Amino acid sequence: TDVLAAWNKGWTGNGVNMLLIDSYASKASCTYSNGNCHGVITMMNTDYIAPGATKYGIDQGGSSSAFDVTGTSLTSSKSINVINMSFFAYYPTNNWNCNSGCGTAPTDAVYAAGILYTKATHDAYINYLNGVTSFANLSNFANSLVTLSAGNDALDAKYNMTVLALSANASLVSRLLVVGALDKNGSTASQAAKATYTNYAGSVTAISDRFVMANGNMPWIAGSVKINGSNMPVEQGTSFAAPLVAGYGAIVMQKFPNLDAVRTSSIILDTARYDTLTCYPSCSTSIYGKGEASLSRALAPVGYLR
Repeated sequence: TDVLAAWNKGWTGNGVNMLLIDSYASKASCTYSNGNCHGVITMMNTDYIAPGATKYGIDQGGSSSAFDVTGTSLTSSKSINVINMSFFAYYPTNNWNCNSGCGTAPTDAVYAAGILYTKATHDAYINYLNGVTSFANLSNFANSLVTLSAGNDALDAKYNMTVLALSANASLVSRLLVVGALDKNGSTASQAAKATYTNYAGSVTAISDRFVMANGNMPWIAGSVKINGSNMPVEQGTSFAAPLVAGYGAIVMQKFPNLDAVRTSSIILDTARYDTLTCYPSCSTSIYGKGEASLSRALAPVGYLR
């Protein structure tokens, strides 16, 4: 209902450029059975919220150039306003993640080894996101809102190495939103619960202060969507919650074009709510962070802007 109300007022993300960094290398031949449609699905989820925004994609592995929604490689530079990252985090060989709610917290030694093992990869991403290095035909990364899926291991989000690395970077954290998953869209009449599989805000303040939640279900009925002739089921995951919040960001930026990424993220954090959640009125910030992201509240900010 929040999204429909925004659309009815003309707020669809028009004029905002979004980039989805995801798994796209096999987009031309992906099917459900071969498991290569993740990036295509996250782009569809974002389009479901902000159809007016212009969307671009790039493969997380760097095996493809940036492309538009038709799959055509870009031949001119595009300035990006919102970046969504829903791909799987990088882990060491002795990993503790399972991506289905069955993760096991590592020992301190294993955790430290995981941080060290993934440091070079995450440093490279941080350099891209801060504009130190660049993707061909893409610009403005250092001024983009970044949404990042929290992970699906039912653990403290600090055990997602990508979440930990990005939230620890001083130049990036002020425009970062880490997104956990709910079992549905919440309302005061029908409150949502934390999805059983989702990582939660956890014990690191730099993460919990940037943590919001959204519906983690794909927005369609099983069998109603086909990609390359393959039926797509209704799956769940923080991968599908993060693009919704990215869409919210695009809509907020359209309505308030004076806002930068830092202030847009502040609005989404400050207007998130607990009263649409089953934990209300005793929701822990270490579990739910700032609560469920609310587009209607974000579009009607009141008071002091951080």
